Order: sequence, then C-alpha cells, then structure tokens
Amino acid sequence: MSDRALGLAGLAVFGLMVLSVVLGWRRRPPDEVVTHGTARGRPGLAVHPWRGHWASGAVGWLLLALLVLWGLSLIGSNTYAAGLLLIGALPMGYVGWCRGTGRAGDGTITLTPAGIHQRYAGSEVFINWQDVRGLVTTPTDFIVETSHPVVPIQHMLPLVGGRRGVVTPDAVALPRRGLPPLPFQEMVELYATSPAARDGLGTDEAVQRTRDILAAIPNGLALPGRWRHGRAVGASPDRHQPVSTIELVLDVVLVLALGWVLWVTAGAQAQEVAAASGNGRPGVMVIDGMRPARGADIPVGTFTDRDGTVTSEVAWQDRPATVGDRKEGVRVGDRAWAPEVRLGLWGVLVDVTVVGLFVWRVLALIRHWRGRRPTGP
Repeated sequence: MSDRALGLAGLAVFGLMVLSVVLGWRRRPPDEVVTHGTARGRPGLAVHPWRGHWASGAVGWLLLALLVLWGLSLIGSNTYAAGLLLIGALPMGYVGWCRGTGRAGDGTITLTPAGIHQRYAGSEVFINWQDVRGLVTTPTDFIVETSHPVVPIQHMLPLVGGRRGVVTPDAVALPRRGLPPLPFQEMVELYATSPAARDGLGTDEAVQRTRDILAAIPNGLALPGRWRHGRAVGASPDRHQPVSTIELVLDVVLVLALGWVLWVTAGAQAQEVAAASGNGRPGVMVIDGMRPARGADIPVGTFTDRDGTVTSEVAWQDRPATVGDRKEGVRVGDRAWAPEVRLGLWGVLVDVTVVGLFVWRVLALIRHWRGRRPTGP
C-alpha cells in the first residue's frame, strides 16, 4: 500500500474518531436516560448516562479490527511490531467484550424499593436503604455513607476494570461521570428516610416525574458547576480504597516492561528520523549475510562512508536484499537505509501507541501508590 493510501486511511480513521467524540456529547432524550430498571429482582428507577452515541462503540470496534489486521499483516516482515500490536489488542478486545456483554456497566444508578445499585467499570455495588446514613457529593463521585460495610463485586480482571475512589467500612463511592445533573442529593435523602416514597420507585409515575425534571434542564454542555454540592453532617470524603500489594507489583512490572519497549523503539525511531532528515552518513553497503530474526531475516554487512570510514555489522533496513548486493544508502549508527528513506507511518503509529500505553500505566501506578497512603481518618 502506498504512503498516500496509508495517509488517506489514517485521516479517515482520525475523522471517524473525531466524529464519535462529537456525537458522544449529544444529549440523549429523557426517555432514554430515565427508564424502568431492575436490580436484584426488584423493579426500580434507572438513571443512565445522559450523553453518548452508538457510533462511539462502533468506531472502537473498527479501530480494534484495524489494529488486529495491521498486526496480522506484519507477521513475517516485522514480527516484533506484529506481536506488540496483537498484544495491545488483547486488553482492548477484552474491555470491548465486557462492555458489550454488560460485565463492565456504564455507571447507571438504579433506585429500587430495596436499595441503590450501580455497576461501573466492572465494579458492582448494592446499598440497602436501611444502611444509608448520608450522601456526600464531590466533583466526581456520590459518596454514600453507610452503617454497614458495602463490598464491591468485581466483574473484570485486575488492572483492566475500574476502581472506586472510596470503599471503607462506613462509605462507598458511586462514580457520577456522565450521569445527568438530577437532584440526587434530595432524591437519596427522600428515599432513604421515607419507606412510603421508595415503594413508588419503578412505577410509571416516578419515571415520568424524573424525566420531566431532566427535560427542564437547559440544553448545553453538562458543566460540573451545575451540580449541587452538599455534605452530610459529620461526613468526610477524604477516604481511599486500599490498593493490594500484588496490584502495585503488577503496575511496577508493566511500567518497567513498557519503559524498556519505549527505550528500544524510541532509539530505533530516532535513527530513522535522522536518516530521513538528511543527517545520516551516505555511502555504500555490501550485504555480507543474513541475521536470523523472527519473521524475515535481517540483511547485515559492511558500510563504507564516502570519507572511507568502514563500519561492520550494519543492519540494512530496506527489503529485499541478498548476500553480495551493493546498496547505495545512508547510515545512522548500526543501521542503514536507501537514500530516499522516508519516515514510515506505521512506525510513528507504533511509537505513539507505546508512548500512550506507557503514560497510562505510569499514571495508574502513581494513583495506586497514593492509594496506599491514608488520606483521612
């Protein structure tokens, strides 16, 4: 495939990604956001995320399919890159499967006559109304204070599923990202203190009343400042969910592994950038042999610069090449390319993917390390 075709394909994929983000901010109608729901066999009132579009999921699956096809196409020519892409596709496919099957959940809060239910990023909690003592609203969570411990049930593998910011013997967090700006503070207080009121949850009247409240909210972006921020008497949001030692060790191992991969790929990419920008040393390459490698063997030989400098064991990056060939080329370090070398789109995408994975795991490691230290009483 030509560089022009690759460039157009890349622009098309980028355009689809932008389109999915734009459509993801679309405000869904109230009858899609507030519906009848069920939790633990009891009918109730379900409040779903109020912004989103099916195109976001479709684009995600498309990107995953392209990633897998890209990895398969590189088998035999660049096994290292193929393995990296296919390994990276595994967690993406797992997360997509969890979302498609409902194991992940989308953060929907369901209020039933028995209690409050939420499944968010694979973490499921259910809180009985009798155990609710108060509600703390923070910029990112509803922290429900309880009289008995609430232990989340995990439906996803560690390091892939989400974590709740607060899980203590007397409180649990319900992430509110994406949820509509309904008066949850007043709703939870009403249903926690009035058994008669919560008996009506799940009825058409309760659902329609909540839809009317949501429909009265002005159009526009859901800014955090529109939320009602309150704090129950004696409540403290400064709690944390402890991080296990095994999770921290796995985080460190992943960061070290990705750091090594990034070091290797960045060094190789820097040499290619130098060659493509005209900073290499021109000369003649004589192919002396083939270095065994997974996939296609790498041609190696002796490179003679124009000033007479001779460098052995130089790897020729352009294929095909056979023993005895003389190639005009440009050398940077122990690698050489044809004179018209250009920076490959695939190499750039691989580097961006590695950098993104590395930054993601470093941030996760920092967050989990801080999670080991108590931040409150």
